[in-house]
Amino acid sequence: MFGLKPAAVVGTAIVSSVVCFIPQQAQALTLTGKAEIGGAVVFNTDEAAPATDTIDFVDGTVLSDSTGSFFERYLGFSDDPELFAISDIALELVSSSVLFGSTFSTYEADATNPLVTFSDGLEFSADNPFTVLRTYNGTQVSEMTIESFTGTFTDGTGTVLGQGIFSAQIFQNQEDGSYSMSLEAVPEPLTILGAGAAVAFGGAFKRKLGKKNKKESTKA
Repeated sequence: MFGLKPAAVVGTAIVSSVVCFIPQQAQALTLTGKAEIGGAVVFNTDEAAPATDTIDFVDGTVLSDSTGSFFERYLGFSDDPELFAISDIALELVSSSVLFGSTFSTYEADATNPLVTFSDGLEFSADNPFTVLRTYNGTQVSEMTIESFTGTFTDGTGTVLGQGIFSAQIFQNQEDGSYSMSLEAVPEPLTILGAGAAVAFGGAFKRKLGKKNKKESTKA
């Protein structure tokens, strides 16, 4: 978590991630739009395939290009890094192989839950474990992919608000690195189906009404 890791044998990277919010139908809290979050991340970039490693999200701020309720509820600035927090992700090597001088490794990952915490108590906890893919180009780690996994959103009292999906892409950027994370609210599948049904019903009703008006005008 922020500020708890030594900077000795770690490097910095660019991260691109996504968390999709899927609200439960009966809940009052509804998130809309997208949260764009920026900050710094560190991990071991010097070894080809270490047996263990930790992805440490050093800090983070909700940025002004966020939209919807994320913009309204969580907007922060670079001088307010405590607006939200991201916990560490621990990695354990599963397998690795070398191809054309690069080392490709697969890790089993476990997040310290809650993985994401906002200042008002909204939390996202990961369904551990999940998979992280790591590429070492012979000099340093050039890329890591956190494959999609599910998780749960809760409020400050532990009440479940909905399910979410998280994924991330991490790129090494020499000595200066940062990450950009997106948390996007998406409608529940039943809501999408309901909206689709409403549109379909409206279209059918309009066609029926048009036929009725045509018949009446013909009789006249």
